[in-house]
Amino acid sequence: MPEVAAPPTAPMEAFLVIAMDIKDDAWLAPYFDTVPDLLAEYGAVWVAASRHITRVEGEKPGPVPDRVAILRFPSRAALDSFFADPRYAPFRAMRLAGSDADLFAFESKSEAG
Repeated sequence: MPEVAAPPTAPMEAFLVIAMDIKDDAWLAPYFDTVPDLLAEYGAVWVAASRHITRVEGEKPGPVPDRVAILRFPSRAALDSFFADPRYAPFRAMRLAGSDADLFAFESKSEAG
């Protein structure tokens, strides 16, 4: 009986979840003038973003963040390469200085699983 090759598996997409409190909004305009185009170079797309956040469940200490965003990258390698891009470094420094944020990355198949 001939051996049947397994079907190719699609690469796992990577998602970046950002929960942020803005301390100083002076960085926002220059950041959003440049960074979206840089994100696009790495195949990132905005899945969702909002400033209207409500805690539905849980008791994690502290208030809910000012804003939450979710970005999708074609792979974890693309996400990591974006963060390692030297063109992003000055914008990352501005974001870090002007906000308190938690960023979470995870991989998932296109369909939930």
